[in-house]
Amino acid sequence: MQTTSFLQSKEWAQFQTALGRPVFWVDGVLLVQMPLRLGKAYLYAPRCPATVFDADFLGRVAEIRKDYHLFLRVEPHIQGSALKISQTCFNKLSFDLQPAQTMILDLRIPAGQLLEKMHPKTRYNIRLAEKHGVKIKKGQEYMTDFWRLLQKTAKRDKIKIFSSAYYQKQLITTDNFRTEVWVAEYNQKVVAANLVNFYGETATYLHGAADYQYRRLMAPHLLQWAQISEAQKRGLRWYDFWGYDQQKWPGVSRFKKGFGGSVIQYPGAYDLIWRNFWYWLYKLGRRIIK
Repeated sequence: MQTTSFLQSKEWAQFQTALGRPVFWVDGVLLVQMPLRLGKAYLYAPRCPATVFDADFLGRVAEIRKDYHLFLRVEPHIQGSALKISQTCFNKLSFDLQPAQTMILDLRIPAGQLLEKMHPKTRYNIRLAEKHGVKIKKGQEYMTDFWRLLQKTAKRDKIKIFSSAYYQKQLITTDNFRTEVWVAEYNQKVVAANLVNFYGETATYLHGAADYQYRRLMAPHLLQWAQISEAQKRGLRWYDFWGYDQQKWPGVSRFKKGFGGSVIQYPGAYDLIWRNFWYWLYKLGRRIIK
């Protein structure tokens, strides 16, 4: 697993700034100011190193902290469901902002062996999509197709999505960071679309959508395989399916599991509370909104 997540990159900081969120760098760790009601906010370190629990780091964070910052939230980028923390003032949360569990494919294995390690049904569906004449393409010009399919998928599966601008702003390209739109076409019609990030040694499948009307084509299977193959061609070591939970997302998790790979568990999210009364109001508000 790559030691540094794309969520700690300067490009992700650029994306957050484009959303109107102030960012801070403390000892090389990205902190994003996340807005709350009544002019309050909190600082958030996504997929960060475990050094965020060190007293020296917390002391430097205190130097940039404002009165309206109610707490510091961190999600360590280390493997394991349990985390020993010397700073006992951190509270473990019952929910996560980023997926606490994911599935990662080792791309150092030759393509032929990757196919062999897949579930037989997954291999069959990849070949079936090819037999149906599904074509794979990529490019920012397909962003409108991605948004169209994402809206349909969200309505069908009753899931919340962000605005189209949120996804558009993610399409950042530098030497070490690329977020791309990949699509599967059938008879010149886009029937599946994904956002994929390439950063460092890892390709990450961020968002996906498909047209249920064309489900018999198995286009999402071929689309994933094309992305995996491209990541190998670019010399990357890992392919992250970005979220795996058989309880919460049984269908999606079963789809991802079919490609093989290993399930990776992260410790989850932790809060360091600075303003107790306001934090209590924040938690109360979350319960009411739910």
